[in-house]
Amino acid sequence: MSNINLLPWREEVKSKQKRDFWVALASSAGITVLALLLVQNYYTGLQDKQSARNQFLEKEIAILDHQIGEIRKIKEQKQSLKERIALIQTLQESRNIPTKIFNNLPLIAPTGVYLDSLAFKDSAINLDGKSEANYRVASLMRNIEQRVWLGTPSIRSIVALPGKQADMELSKFQLNFAVNLGLPNDKKEAK
Repeated sequence: MSNINLLPWREEVKSKQKRDFWVALASSAGITVLALLLVQNYYTGLQDKQSARNQFLEKEIAILDHQIGEIRKIKEQKQSLKERIALIQTLQESRNIPTKIFNNLPLIAPTGVYLDSLAFKDSAINLDGKSEANYRVASLMRNIEQRVWLGTPSIRSIVALPGKQADMELSKFQLNFAVNLGLPNDKKEAK
């Protein structure tokens, strides 16, 4: 029995186990590396897609910012045009004021009131004149108040003139009133 050697068989089994171990270790390491590469590739792909989306959004935001800037410019131009239109309308409405004032002065001024001067500045009228009596100046003020397109009159001064002129005593007066630039139609005007 001493002739039977069991060691080579054991060595073959041990070497086969070692080889199987190293193959299993290498294949598991390869599978692990491959899995890591696949996971890294997947997440890199996700990052690339998200980067592409972010770039697209940034480009669209830049376009929208440009459009918003254009809209702001258009709104500013629109506001400027509205202001110009309002100014032109005001000028159109107020261009006939002097004519209307001179046409209505004979209707407004009662008998016994003599107008010396009329000054028109910034939609305000300053009248200087003479009257035979103070109640005639009051009548003039009431006539002005009855006109819708004329503002409330205010008297600055009434001074009796010294001496008689043409057999009557006269008073000198100064009167202010405003003109409303948004003139209503004459039909609506109180007379």
